Amino acid sequence: MFILLCVMSVIAGMAQDVKLRHDTLRIYSSWQSLMNDAPHTLLVNPVLTYGDESNRLNISSAGGQSKKFVETNIKQSMAVVLIADSISSCYANCAWLNKYMEDGVGQLGHEGFLPMFFNGKMAYVVQVDYFFATRWESDVVIYQKLYHLDFENKRVHEINPKYLLSLLNRYPDLRLRYEGCKRKKDEDMIEDFLEKYMSRIATDVMVPYIDELLTENE
Repeated sequence: MFILLCVMSVIAGMAQDVKLRHDTLRIYSSWQSLMNDAPHTLLVNPVLTYGDESNRLNISSAGGQSKKFVETNIKQSMAVVLIADSISSCYANCAWLNKYMEDGVGQLGHEGFLPMFFNGKMAYVVQVDYFFATRWESDVVIYQKLYHLDFENKRVHEINPKYLLSLLNRYPDLRLRYEGCKRKKDEDMIEDFLEKYMSRIATDVMVPYIDELLTENE
């Protein structure tokens, strides 16, 4: 499972509309290829552009191949993984999600990529809104929302305290611990218990794998 990383550097790049160089860009065509780490295209040392007009990751790279070929592969992908300084960051293709979700996906948008964190049985994406409180770049106010990609019910759910409680119903001990927290509405508390929940379902034989759900929905 990818560890939730600080998004401040990404936001700073988006705000400045800069080009960032990464070590590797891995393009995956399906969930199965992502889980098996079998990218159909791998680019070394690509240049990636963050555009602040959409608050999403805009990816373009020649990478030794034609720009048109690379852009076509990216647009048709399920996800891309960027590797920089040995840190991996995964981004889900919103267009790919639209193929599987029947409700709620409009909250994510229909184009572009969003940071995705997952294990074999659950995935969620992060959507960030930001604005400058003053004219100084250091005064950036960030609003972060997490969305559960519910492939079983073909829905996208915002992971707020109420929804997290519904997930934790599966494990009463985790729910009781979360209910006892004084700061249960804080982002870091939601992320902490979401990570605990994902760790628990990873070994729960009663929870189906995402690839099984996707196969059933085809």
